[in-house]
Amino acid sequence: MSTINKATTLQTQVLAANLSNEHSKEIILAELEQLKKFVGYSIFKVDGSLKEKYKHDLKSFDYKINQYGFDFWVRTNAYIKVSYSKIEIKIMTTVSGGGYDKNGVNANHSSMNRIFDLCNLDKDGKITDFVEFDFPSLEIVHDVDQILEAAKKVEEAKKVYEQAINGVNYIFRDALYIKSPR
Repeated sequence: MSTINKATTLQTQVLAANLSNEHSKEIILAELEQLKKFVGYSIFKVDGSLKEKYKHDLKSFDYKINQYGFDFWVRTNAYIKVSYSKIEIKIMTTVSGGGYDKNGVNANHSSMNRIFDLCNLDKDGKITDFVEFDFPSLEIVHDVDQILEAAKKVEEAKKVYEQAINGVNYIFRDALYIKSPR
């Protein structure tokens, strides 16, 4: 009987995605509140960095959490920048841990990097208006069991697909490929 001594890669990825959603929403709301004070002002230098009098600390997270029976270290940082007449925020969440490998190093590591538009700038670089945020994508809570169940269904569908395609001459197979719904 073997004992599980580390979290799976999927568990680490799910934890990173869920924490990224949670932290992103909190950081965006805090930053929007901060930037609303500067409507009508040009707060960036020519090089894209904040002018000294407008500098402020962005919300960040740095803590240890126990999930799936393992310790993980979580760090989320954010950066704002000017990009094509708008202010963007880049939010990076990193999760590492979940046990140790044979060398005593964290068993897993997963990072999520996301960029969100916050507000628009006029031709003089002044803040004009804010992006309307609807947070449904950040409300999603991913579940390892649901993902594994979906993977089983995909594997079953793959077997049916392979049986069907094996009965067709290869020159016609391109007509049988599954097309993406996008």
